[in-house]
Amino acid sequence: METPEHPQTNTRAIIPTEPVIRTTFRKRLLRWFVLVIYGIGGLIGTVLLTCLIYALFFLHYPQRTPEGWQRKSGVLEEFAIPETCPVEEIGLNPYGKPDFEGYTIRRYRFTPETEEITEFLIDWFEPKGEKPVSGYPLVMNSPITGGGMQLENIFSRHFADHGMAVCLVHRPERYDREPKRLDQSGYWWRMMTRQSRIAYHWALQRGEIDPARTASFGISNGGFRNTFFAAAEPNVKAHIICLAGGDLVGMLCDSDFFAEPREEIMKTRGWDETQLRAWLETVVDLETTDYAPYTDPDSVLMICARLDRIVPYRNGLRLWEAFGRPEFIALPFGHYSSAYFIPYIKRVSLEFIQKRFESVR
Repeated sequence: METPEHPQTNTRAIIPTEPVIRTTFRKRLLRWFVLVIYGIGGLIGTVLLTCLIYALFFLHYPQRTPEGWQRKSGVLEEFAIPETCPVEEIGLNPYGKPDFEGYTIRRYRFTPETEEITEFLIDWFEPKGEKPVSGYPLVMNSPITGGGMQLENIFSRHFADHGMAVCLVHRPERYDREPKRLDQSGYWWRMMTRQSRIAYHWALQRGEIDPARTASFGISNGGFRNTFFAAAEPNVKAHIICLAGGDLVGMLCDSDFFAEPREEIMKTRGWDETQLRAWLETVVDLETTDYAPYTDPDSVLMICARLDRIVPYRNGLRLWEAFGRPEFIALPFGHYSSAYFIPYIKRVSLEFIQKRFESVR
């Protein structure tokens, strides 16, 4: 049986003509051109968006005091301190870490002989090496609410690394157990301000400090505390007030930090928010905006956070206005997330303090 023959397939390569080649090349060129345009547009858009975010959320204003602003003066009796206070050294290098090359840390206990001021501790960061003829510059560092002093130590060591003595004043021990008593804010800030003043005068009496080059630094609770300290100590040359604010009644009504005690008070007493605010206006007897005008605006650097829900940004602006619109920085994060900016805060704080010290004749 014969097998049928299968004709072979005659396959020939199709060679594109010259016009087809040119059309394909043009399409590819156009495609690359569009991608480049999109890339450039995306880059420009990113830059513009970054600039917009910077303009809206991250601002650094120079000091610009209004013409009508008036600085107050006078002795503030509510922050009066005793002439003497027993002091006891209770430890060297209290944090249990190796000794530091540029400074030593000593802890002291202060026992004021008055019932109005509780016992408190300080950590004294003293530079090593040859002391300047005029004495060491000094930074008074005030703590936040809660925590184990880790944040405060970051800044204390930063200033000490740059040849400054640092007096880190601890919180009263009892304050850690009741920091959210809405009706006790004035009591505590009044006491802690007096503690800072006692430690400050003790530091000056040591004979190691240049009294013309002293500064204060405080974040959150420390910023509130140092607002009053600045008013009571007009000779202090520089103040870094970070994440603090004015209109304390409004802050206590809105802050997330005080949400639980607010709800508890309203539930227990059967109040609404209006009644709570009316009650706070009668019991909050110490207001930062009343004392900020006692401070030279040129001596203040304020740092606030745009998205702060603990000390709302609007409260920070009210304190800034009361200070006479000093140099001002707005961070683009919240109260706790501003910790990402610690390196930046360290740098600008040191630069501001050094600039103020350099102005001393």
